[in-house]
Amino acid sequence: MAVKHASAIRKKPLKILLYGDAGVGKTHFALQATPGKTLIFDAESGADLFEGRKGFEFDYWTDDDGLKTASIKELDKAIDYLSTDEGRKTYLTFVVDPISDIWDNIQAQRLEYKDEKLVENAKKYHKQINLDNRNETDLENFNQRDWGDMKRVYKNMMLKLKNLPQNVILIAREKEISETKPDGSIIRTGEYTFEAEKNTKFAVDFMVRLVFNEKKKERYAVIAKTRSSELSKGEVINDPTFALFNDVVNSMSKGRETTGISDKNENIFIDNDHQSTQSSEFNLETATLDDLHKELFELCKQKATVDHDALETALKEAKTRNPYKIEDINVAKELYKKLIEIKEDK
Repeated sequence: MAVKHASAIRKKPLKILLYGDAGVGKTHFALQATPGKTLIFDAESGADLFEGRKGFEFDYWTDDDGLKTASIKELDKAIDYLSTDEGRKTYLTFVVDPISDIWDNIQAQRLEYKDEKLVENAKKYHKQINLDNRNETDLENFNQRDWGDMKRVYKNMMLKLKNLPQNVILIAREKEISETKPDGSIIRTGEYTFEAEKNTKFAVDFMVRLVFNEKKKERYAVIAKTRSSELSKGEVINDPTFALFNDVVNSMSKGRETTGISDKNENIFIDNDHQSTQSSEFNLETATLDDLHKELFELCKQKATVDHDALETALKEAKTRNPYKIEDINVAKELYKKLIEIKEDK
């Protein structure tokens, strides 16, 4: 551990979340940042119209087949490349267009993972399952663990983006904010926010909403978040270009380089996920039968999502389907030990 005195202006690359309606000019705005020094991760081919046009000079990331992609793994590769000496020298700005698709893709991949597990478990018991027969509610049925895992993947990706030495512009679609009234009816507020994981706003220093006024045929930007005194929250800028950040950049021109944020993984929950679910307050030797009933019930719920087959075997050996019906404390203790040993499949 060390304490450092904050005594110098820092030169920090810009981290921007840019959102707005379709066709408002989000990609156009982002590609103006550093012509010839911009790399775009173009998940929906939004930059195609600007390729080869005068005033637009940029590169885009592709997969091994030379295709644009929304792959999470490819995005991870792009971020790693930008952290290398070559990436630092070649590019000043990294654009992800749109981050909305990246968050959607993480959810889609989690659903595929659940499908694979569902089919795998069905095969163990010689059952058949038709994934096409599920309704829309089933498709969106993520549990707390699913959301936790997806958010962890996304948060780690955001941390890596924050630590990049380049400017980072995250482009997002927008959505109207709605409120649910006590009677269950939904009303529109007339206010808008970005369409992506809600904590994305904490990963950036600036949030800019681009708007096109159809009646006046005018485009303007609204500063929705700022960490700089050069721009004010709520400020409206007509005919915006990336030059609106010039004052911010100039104010840091003589500053020191930032050191980034530690992304060290301490694995503080490793015992919960991979080794033991035993609480530090639970003592097997002094536990009563009632204590064991409660603990076994919770363990059965946990292990059912880890290795259902191993759980079934342990319960069969204990000659029970319901932990609360175990009357012999020694049988309960033995079952507890076996459940604790069930590890998640690698």
